[in-house]
Amino acid sequence: MNKSFLYILFLSSLLLLAFVFVIIFLFKEDPSDSTPITQATIERPSNASREETEQGSINNAPNIKEMLDSLPNLNSKDQEKIAQAIADQSDDNAAKNWSDLIILNALPQPATIVLFNDMKNRPPEMLQPFLANIADQATHPQKNISVKTLEFIYDQPPVGENWKSWVKKQLENN
Repeated sequence: MNKSFLYILFLSSLLLLAFVFVIIFLFKEDPSDSTPITQATIERPSNASREETEQGSINNAPNIKEMLDSLPNLNSKDQEKIAQAIADQSDDNAAKNWSDLIILNALPQPATIVLFNDMKNRPPEMLQPFLANIADQATHPQKNISVKTLEFIYDQPPVGENWKSWVKKQLENN
């Protein structure tokens, strides 16, 4: 083989290698920006019947628990993504379980905000006691929005009662 052929082969190999490094560099994620998400999200079909939806919720319960357990190990962006997946997969029964974690302030704040907002779309008999439990806590991060929402619903704060007993009476009267 002649020297010019080897020289061209060497240059083309070098050019190909440089191209591969550029591609890798462009698609490489910053490790400080994200933690790998280990749980795949599963979406319910929008046209599922009630029975299919309830059965899907039962089948998704372990996935929801795994996703909830993974939240503290993720960065805030991924916590929001996983929390949205949890909200999307949760029927009211599943939402009741993780809403207790919000009441206890046991979830990271980025996930709490997403799930708290999902709770606003739940039935009043579920939403109002949830808000009341948070409104009665002096240091809960969502206390102010819970109080304002309850004041909007009932047009007045409770006088001499905590929100939990006030809401319970109001729901019983309706």
